Amino acid sequence: MPDDDIFDHPDLAGPEWAAAQRKALRKDRWRRNRSRFVWVGITAVVVAVGVTLYIKAPKAQSHAQSPPPPPTSTAPQPVKGFEYKTTDPFARTPAQAWPDGEAGLTMPAAAPLNGFPAKRVGEVLGIARSAIAASRLDRQAAQQDKSDAFQALLAPDSRKTVTDDPIFRTRIKPGFELLDVPPKVQGRLTVEPGRKGELRIHAEYVVAYAFRPPHPETVLDPTEFVSYLRIDQRFSFAEGPGWAPGSRGLYLGDLHTYAVAVSCSAMRDDLLAPSGGDRATTAPPHELTEVIDLGRPMPDTGNCPV
Repeated sequence: MPDDDIFDHPDLAGPEWAAAQRKALRKDRWRRNRSRFVWVGITAVVVAVGVTLYIKAPKAQSHAQSPPPPPTSTAPQPVKGFEYKTTDPFARTPAQAWPDGEAGLTMPAAAPLNGFPAKRVGEVLGIARSAIAASRLDRQAAQQDKSDAFQALLAPDSRKTVTDDPIFRTRIKPGFELLDVPPKVQGRLTVEPGRKGELRIHAEYVVAYAFRPPHPETVLDPTEFVSYLRIDQRFSFAEGPGWAPGSRGLYLGDLHTYAVAVSCSAMRDDLLAPSGGDRATTAPPHELTEVIDLGRPMPDTGNCPV
C-alpha cells in the first residue's frame, strides 16, 4: 500500500503542488477504497464467539445418536438471554470493554523526533487524535453532517479535501439516530520522521457506533444496531519556514476503511446506518472478531453488492 504519495515530492512546500496532490490523492484513494466499504452480516453465534460462548457443544455421542447438522441459514438467531438496552447498547459485544471515545486511542510517549522537541511531538499527536475525534467520534457532527471542527484542525490546503471527499469523516444516514452514548474505540497512533520539518502519523483504530432501534424489544442480537468501522489512516504534520503558510499544519494522507454490520445501501452513498437485522445477504466472509482485530491485516473483500 503506497503511503508516500503526498509526502515526498520535492516541491511539497508550494501551494500549487498541494492543490495537484489533493486532486490526485482523491482520485487514487477513491479507486482503492470504494470497494472496501462492505457489509458483513454477522449472526448471533459469531458475536457469542467474540464475547462469551452461550451455545455449548453437545457431548460426544455414537453415530446413530448424532444430532442433525445445524441449519446453514445466515439469518440472525436470538442470543440466549439477550435484551437490547439503549442505556447499555454495547453489552455482550466485543466493544463492551473498550474505552469511550478518544480515550481508546493510545499514543506513544513523546520524545524528540526529526527536529521537533518532545513537547511538540506530543502536541502534534494530540492534534491528530483530536482530528479523529472530530471526524469520527463527534455524534452531533456525524448526525448533522458538520465538519467545521474537523477542518479547523487541518492545514489550510488540506481543508478542501474534507469538502470534496466526505469519506474522511463519518456521516449518519438521514432517518437513523445514534444513541446518546459515546462510541466505543480501540486503536493506536504512532509517529515517525518525514522530510525536514515534518512528522508522519499513522492511526489504526476501530469505532463501534450504537444506533437507536425503532423497537428494542425485537432486536435479536447486538449487530443489528451496533455497527463497526475499522480505519487505517495516515496524517502528515509540517511546520517551519521551509513550508508555505497554507501547507503548515495537519495534512490528510492515505485512508483505508472497512465497515461491519452496516447497511449496504447507506455505504454506497458514503453514509453509515445499521444493518437493522437485514437477512438478505450471503454467508459472511469474515467473522466479526477477526475483522476488528487490529493484529490482523485489513480485510479487502466482502459480500456487499457493488
